Amino acid sequence: MEIGIRAALFDKRLQVTASAFHIDWTGLQLPSQTVNGAVGITVNANDAVSKGFEFTARARITPRLTLQGTYSYTDAHLVEDAPGIVVTQGVKEDAFAGDRLPGSSKHKASAQITYTHPLSNGAEIEANWATTYTGDIYSRVGLRGNGEIIPGYTTHRASLTYHSEHFDLGIFADNIFNKYAVTAISNDLSSYNQVRTGVVERYYSIGVLTPRRVGIDFRFHY
Repeated sequence: MEIGIRAALFDKRLQVTASAFHIDWTGLQLPSQTVNGAVGITVNANDAVSKGFEFTARARITPRLTLQGTYSYTDAHLVEDAPGIVVTQGVKEDAFAGDRLPGSSKHKASAQITYTHPLSNGAEIEANWATTYTGDIYSRVGLRGNGEIIPGYTTHRASLTYHSEHFDLGIFADNIFNKYAVTAISNDLSSYNQVRTGVVERYYSIGVLTPRRVGIDFRFHY
């Protein structure tokens, strides 16, 4: 279920969108691992709920300057106990009603400012700066079975673009401050360089944010 509103105020200089949602999940599937070998698998985890709200606002400060912001909150958790769905060091562990689901953050937000400057030839130059925040994430349901909290992080992006009738030419930079952040975790620390039945296990791994990236963007209109 989802409900929302949209509004345009002050001669459409301010536009606002807000919505709230409530989703019931039956037989939700979650990542886990095999008892033998610590191989990643997907398991059934009984029922869960995901609820929250989203908000977006766009303000035209001047005909050439625009501000935009977004925020979302998501509360996703089990509503029934899920026996034995988490496996660590070959041992099954239970998850319980109220345990937060892995893989998604509770809080996300962004802010963006755009300025457009007209040129005498009819073209224009657009400057843009965007900041995005991603809140912390659980690597495993309810942090059971050596689950970890993946810390939240903030990134910044900027671009400068020349817009003409037939083409756009711009330069951009992603992750301007070269932020290092963990974005995902596979398995858990119990399977990192552990020796079991004479075999060294190295199943633990992390995914990281793409480092700073600078480039040129060219688009042709036809």
